[in-house]
Amino acid sequence: MARPRKDSPPDRFTSTEMAVAAGITARSFGVLIENSLAPDTVEYAIGKQAARYWNSFGLGEAALIGAIHKSGAELLMSAKIAHLVIDEFVGPRGHLPSRLGDYLNRPLNPNPGRYPWAEDDPQDWLRIRDDFWLHHILRTRTDIYNIGKAMDGDLVMEIADRRYVFTDFAWSPERKLPRANPWGTTSASDPDWSLEIEGWERGKDAVVRPVHELIDISAMMDDPAAKEAARQREKQTLDARRNAVGLLRVNVSLAIRNAFDAVHEHRLASGSSFDWSAHSQPKPSRYSGSDANGDPLDINHHWYADLSPAERAKRRDEIEEYIAKRDMNDDEPGA
Repeated sequence: MARPRKDSPPDRFTSTEMAVAAGITARSFGVLIENSLAPDTVEYAIGKQAARYWNSFGLGEAALIGAIHKSGAELLMSAKIAHLVIDEFVGPRGHLPSRLGDYLNRPLNPNPGRYPWAEDDPQDWLRIRDDFWLHHILRTRTDIYNIGKAMDGDLVMEIADRRYVFTDFAWSPERKLPRANPWGTTSASDPDWSLEIEGWERGKDAVVRPVHELIDISAMMDDPAAKEAARQREKQTLDARRNAVGLLRVNVSLAIRNAFDAVHEHRLASGSSFDWSAHSQPKPSRYSGSDANGDPLDINHHWYADLSPAERAKRRDEIEEYIAKRDMNDDEPGA
C-alpha cells in the first residue's frame, strides 16, 4: 500500500513498509493478512477517510515473523509462533525489548544524564517512549547507533527440534542473574520454557500451547505432587534443548532494530515525505515537556536518576510550582 499523503504521521507504517520490516515480499505479507496472521492494525484518519496502518508494536511483531521465517520456518508457522511468543512475553512486561533505550544510558550514551544528541526538542521526551521515534532520533541526530550489531541483554528465542520454544536474555556471563520458577527451580544459564508446538508439519494447523496450558500452576501452590510434576516437566524440556538435533535461534531485539533500519533506508530510497511535527503519541500529560530552562517536568525522567531524596523532593516542588504558574497564565484572558 502506497503512502497516500505527505502529512501522514511517520510513526505509522503501510503494508509495504511492514513487508520491508519483515524482510518478505509484499505478496507474502498479503498472505499473512489473508490468513489473519498479520499483526493487528491501527487506524489513522486521513481527511475524511481512515486508512489501515500499523504502529511500532506491530512492526516489532512483523520483525519477529520475518526473523523466524529467515531462520528456516514456513511463513504461516512463523507468524503463529511469533504471535504466541509475543502474547506470552509481552503480557507481564508490556513490550518487546528492542534495547534502543540502552543508548540513553551508560556506556552507550557519551553524555550520561543528558540525551546523547546535541540539541533537545521539547517533544523529545514524549516521542522517545515509542521505539520508532527513538530509533529515528538516534539515526538522524547522533553518530552512536550501531547498525546490525547484537547488544548485551538482547531478547533471544530458541526452538528445539521444532517443538520446545524458549526465551532468554543474552546477557554477558558476569551480568547473568538467576531466575525463579513457580515450581522452585532457579538457574542463571537455562532459558525460560515458553511454548510447545505439536504438529509443526501441519503448518498453520499446528497446535501451539503456552506453558500455563501445560502445567496447572494454581494446583502447585497446595499440592507437592503437582509441583514435582511441573519440575520434572521442565527438566524434560531443558534436556530436550541440550540434546536437540536442530536448534532454531532468533535474536528478537536485533530483528526489531534491523526492521526499523530497513524501513528507514526504504523511506530514504523511495523519497518518502512526512510532516515530522505529526505523531500518533498519546496526548501529553501535564508533566510532559520541560520548563523554561529545558529541564524535564517528569520527575521520573532519567536526568533525575542520581538525585538524592532531598534533591528529588526539591525538584518535585519546583516542577509543581512551574506547572501551577504555567496553568495560571494559560487561564488568563488573551493568553
